[in-house]
This record gives sequence, C-alpha cells and structure tokens, in this order.
Amino acid sequence: MLVGFFQFAPRFGEVSHNIDRVVETLDQADADLIVLPELFASGYQFVSQQEAFSSSESVPDGLTTQRLIDLARRRKMVIVAGLPERVGSACYNSAVVWARRELSGVIARHISSLKKRCSLRPAIRDFKCGTSDRPRSG
Repeated sequence: MLVGFFQFAPRFGEVSHNIDRVVETLDQADADLIVLPELFASGYQFVSQQEAFSSSESVPDGLTTQRLIDLARRRKMVIVAGLPERVGSACYNSAVVWARRELSGVIARHISSLKKRCSLRPAIRDFKCGTSDRPRSG
C-alpha cells in the first residue's frame, strides 16, 4: 500500500482554486491512500460562524465532495480530506473519506463558537468500514 499526504497553503475562501490545485496534483500521484489537510478547500481563517457557514457545503452533493469522488474513482484511491460541512443550519469541521466508488464516511466536529477561532465539539456520524480490492478503509 502506498500512502501519501498533500500539504499546501490553501487560498482562504477560494474553494474552486484550492480544489483545482489538489485535483491537478493528485491526478499525478501514485498512491492508494491520500490524506489532505483539515479545511483544505476553504482555508482555516474564519472570523465568524457566518463566514464558516458561507464556506461550508453539503456532503455528498457539494462541489468538493463531487470533485474528490470523481478523483478517487478515476485514480482508484482512498482520499481523506477535511472540509466545512453544512448540515441544515449547522456547520461542521468534517473529515470525509472517499473510497474509490463511494463516500465511505464522515467524522464531524460542530463549529459551535468562535472564542478561540472556531472551537469544535465532537460528533461522529455515518462512518462505515469498507473493503475493496486494494486497501481496507474504515
């Protein structure tokens, strides 16, 4: 199993640019499992809950999720990435796992206050263990 990570300095609030950069880079990667940084698509400098909410998106229907599902399928890799996830009126700092053919799971932390930037409260949901012809994820 080849495991890698992609560390970079995302442009704050420029989700499309950041996703394009990740997809272009990972399209060249030779790996079975790739881990991306926390809040890689949006950046991490929220000054309010409203700002965090405006950068968040639904999973699995959002732009970030759709682009990474496509990448995971094409490259036959597992991708773990952090993004601001919107669930109803709540915003979560989520780690999402894409395992080749599907969204494998979400681990979410609620963005509840901003006394220390965004203080986060744990809330694990929707995580399942999957198997495939390559590495086991779960």
